[in-house]
Amino acid sequence: MKKGQKIFPSVATNSMEWVFVNRNQAAEIAELRSRYRYHPMDLKEVLPPLQRAKVLSRDGYIFMILLYPIYDKAQHEIKVTEVDFFISPKRLVTVNMEGYPPLISLFHKCKNARTAHVCMQGDVMQLMHALLRDMLEYIFPMLVQINADLDRVEEQLFTNFDKTLIQELLRIKTNIANIRKAMQPHQTVLRNLIKTAPLHFPAYQLTINDHLEGLAEHAQEVWDTLESQKGMVD
Repeated sequence: MKKGQKIFPSVATNSMEWVFVNRNQAAEIAELRSRYRYHPMDLKEVLPPLQRAKVLSRDGYIFMILLYPIYDKAQHEIKVTEVDFFISPKRLVTVNMEGYPPLISLFHKCKNARTAHVCMQGDVMQLMHALLRDMLEYIFPMLVQINADLDRVEEQLFTNFDKTLIQELLRIKTNIANIRKAMQPHQTVLRNLIKTAPLHFPAYQLTINDHLEGLAEHAQEVWDTLESQKGMVD
């Protein structure tokens, strides 16, 4: 390793490696370029600001961007975080700077010898499936909380109305809008990944289709719930 080169946290088996990058500043991008020779345009899109969700097939890897809602407990607000993926047959590199909880949680499970079997006994696409599944499942408690908030506001509108309810309704509406911003392209990106992944993982085409198709259905479930909540808040 070159002098001064930053070491990214990682976990590896004989068949694959997960490289975990928790910053997306110039130094990290320079190291990714030096170490893995990723396409300059992909590395540019890892830098701030938030980019649109997409999936691209490159020479030797897949580049994918997905956006996810992340809950700010201090402000009771839902914001949007970007997760970037460089997916190759022997390596997965993820980049996220906000510390997305399900991403961190699965990485720690993979590093722990007692729990590594949940994500490190297959191939990169099986790891990807586990990661995408966990990040989707992380959204559902947010949707449940929004339903509870809407029910509470609706009850107070008819029993104990005051001006603070307007602010609360605007907060809920903003939270719904931010989740919608993150989730709107998910189905399209996942279905494009279904088409793209077999080019890089030809031996696992049926497995990829089954796993990713299930995730696309979960993304549809999230979107249907958001549509219902948007209608209610309107």
